[in-house]
Amino acid sequence: MPNRLAGVIGWTAAIAAFGPFFFGVGLTLMSPQVFFWIGAAFAVMCIAITWFRYARPGAPKPS
Repeated sequence: MPNRLAGVIGWTAAIAAFGPFFFGVGLTLMSPQVFFWIGAAFAVMCIAITWFRYARPGAPKPS
């Protein structure tokens, strides 16, 4: 079991390491205002999906 957990932690860290790269590329390719609104829209979308899947009454995977 511990070997699988180490793999999951390593995989998660490797994917998370792309965050600063994508953040820098996004700010390089577009204005800060556009980047902010895209990020805000993404956050709202994530909140909506989380609510729909886990928090709403009758959700398929309630927490």
